Amino acid sequence: MTCFTESVVEDATLDILGGLGYAILHGPDIAPGEPAAERTDYGDVVLMGRLRAAADEMDAANGAAGCACATMVYSKASSSIIWAALWPNV
Repeated sequence: MTCFTESVVEDATLDILGGLGYAILHGPDIAPGEPAAERTDYGDVVLMGRLRAAADEMDAANGAAGCACATMVYSKASSSIIWAALWPNV
């Protein structure tokens, strides 16, 4: 029986995503407290800046604000799914 470790699965996933054109970053480089931090703590599983940018990019490409309106995030603070209040004018 073949056993997979987390690192084997992670490396394979990163190889696939990199091959699809996704930018692969080293986790500690975007960790809380670092100059290029993309989350306030490790409990933030959604990188809100990236989510916001992706939705804005899709909106611009489609000429509509539908992606921003439909973007939902999981709020660890309230432990419920909430509508993102990131685009108040949408």
